[in-house]
Amino acid sequence: MASDYGNTSNTTAQTTVTVDQMIRFAYKEAGKLAEEMTPEYVQDIRLALWYILINLSNRGVNLWLLEYLMIGSAAQLREYIMPRGTVDVRIANYRLLTRPSTTTDNIFGAFNTTSVDINYTIAAGASARAYYEDGYRFLSAGFNSEQRDITLQVEYSFDDITWNLLGTVTNSDTNSWGYKQIDGSPQAKYWRFRNASAAGITVRALSLASVQQDIPIARLNRDSYFNLPNKDFLSNRSLQFWFDRQVTPIVNMWPVPQDYFQAFQFIIEMQPQDVGRLTNEIAVPDRWLPAMQKQLSAAVAKLLPGIDENRIMRLSAEAKELTVTAEEEDRDKSPIYFAPNISYYTK
Repeated sequence: MASDYGNTSNTTAQTTVTVDQMIRFAYKEAGKLAEEMTPEYVQDIRLALWYILINLSNRGVNLWLLEYLMIGSAAQLREYIMPRGTVDVRIANYRLLTRPSTTTDNIFGAFNTTSVDINYTIAAGASARAYYEDGYRFLSAGFNSEQRDITLQVEYSFDDITWNLLGTVTNSDTNSWGYKQIDGSPQAKYWRFRNASAAGITVRALSLASVQQDIPIARLNRDSYFNLPNKDFLSNRSLQFWFDRQVTPIVNMWPVPQDYFQAFQFIIEMQPQDVGRLTNEIAVPDRWLPAMQKQLSAAVAKLLPGIDENRIMRLSAEAKELTVTAEEEDRDKSPIYFAPNISYYTK
């Protein structure tokens, strides 16, 4: 809400700073004229900015880079590839889902199936529809398909005439689940997955489910995971995971899911977005921009020839101070509770 402070802008969070503006400012702050910039220097400074951004992941958790992820299991598969750019898994839960039976299923079983042995085709512009006589509130919607990078729209209706869009759900790999979290679901009787694309889509199963319980999954270190006597032990619920931080990060679940109808909930930390074009903005909160700008100015001063050493030292010191200030404020400000557990020493 804007307030009237006299002759002020009366706007908030409307100022934008492009990559080009940051580069030009850094060049001037390093002691050079903007007219001296060459395309080669511009490309080098863009790379320096990317190095600064990517190094944020090494300095601690960046709250604005935490993302929610829900993935489905695959039978007898223990390794699950995480999204490109995943830095770490911060929270992992096993989701106990309930999939109620539908009394009407116009693609002959995809909503009620407990296997993924049959392919169901949803033609272009058509829908897979389900009817629940007493109405139902759902907390997740998903589908499994042999195709990848396909999208379905999730819609509901109270009268089978007027349909409302809840959102879209997309999968990212072949033979995998795509899931969507549903917040504030209505208790509707009619639900459908609609294919809004120009081509037919084949699915192996559809899931409309409520969540009975989110159960934390314990994290294992490398040694503990490799010391497990049977890493392929199957179960209807995974209890632990090991996050393998490779170039392509992988989560290893244990016990290994024995079917395709388990689900896992993650809070993952992502690396910052790429710098992009000169006309783009960098994807950091506004409160971080002074620190990012000063770090870039210091990097440019070190990069260019003929820059006074005192200027380099001053810019580096200012960059360090602003970065520490930004990092100390990047917190959720929730209360901290300490609960010591000394039971092993008192039993």
